[in-house]
Amino acid sequence: SSDVCSSDLIATICGIVESKNLTYFNAIIGDITFLHDLGSLKSFTNLSGNIKLFVLNDNQGGIFNLLPLELNHEARHIITSPHHYNFKKLCEQFNLEHTEVTKIDHLKSTLQMESQSPTLIEVKIDSIENHKVYQHLKTMRIQ
Repeated sequence: SSDVCSSDLIATICGIVESKNLTYFNAIIGDITFLHDLGSLKSFTNLSGNIKLFVLNDNQGGIFNLLPLELNHEARHIITSPHHYNFKKLCEQFNLEHTEVTKIDHLKSTLQMESQSPTLIEVKIDSIENHKVYQHLKTMRIQ
């Protein structure tokens, strides 16, 4: 079921890193998936190496606004699960490095950042701008 996948994604990342003895790994997940898998953060903090978890935070499950779903306002609100969380304090509780990114230049430098311990990079996404970009990409034709 999709609930199993979304609630075990961080655990899966940990399993991949550990089983392959990786010292460098980048993973990207959404904020709602991250919230569903908080229990795996303890395992994530036990990893070693330059392991980065990018959490795209648009303060909701914005992917559901991009899909052609016919939902009333109440159903959309339930599915997108709007929130106003910043994950910095949560990372402090797990003694996990945290970086918040709001600008593309900072994202580029964060990609080049070296670390010997796992890091959570919280990428703040503007949901309205994200929707505009998605609509533009849908209309592009590759020649």
